[in-house]
Amino acid sequence: MIRQVSVNLKNQPGELDRIMEVLENAGHIPAALCITDTSENGILRMIFRNPEEVDGLLSSTGIPSGIGRVILLSTKEERSLGGVFALLSREGFNVEYLYNLQPGCLIFKVQDCSRGEALLREAGFRVLEERDIDWEERL
Repeated sequence: MIRQVSVNLKNQPGELDRIMEVLENAGHIPAALCITDTSENGILRMIFRNPEEVDGLLSSTGIPSGIGRVILLSTKEERSLGGVFALLSREGFNVEYLYNLQPGCLIFKVQDCSRGEALLREAGFRVLEERDIDWEERL
């Protein structure tokens, strides 16, 4: 599993710019990011080398954030993702969201990431850790 920083966003112009300016001015560039939205607000999810530092920076500037755990799966050897999702589905898991980190690396969240990760490993899928991330590769 890896750690992810999440920020609640107001669904209005300038909100994302404000957050990215705070991060970039402090030298924090996300390795991956994803935004999901509703009509009124959204959630910005980001992967950093140092999520605790980023979370502290955001909180200190009045931007509420949090750190959560997600699964990082190598898909380089997979011919189809159907087997991954079929296995999770058979075992009662719902994929809440997903996005790419780098080519061949998929980030996703299920309700119990520890159990989901163990299931995938037992089935022979390659689950990655933070130490496996190529931090020099950018979005």
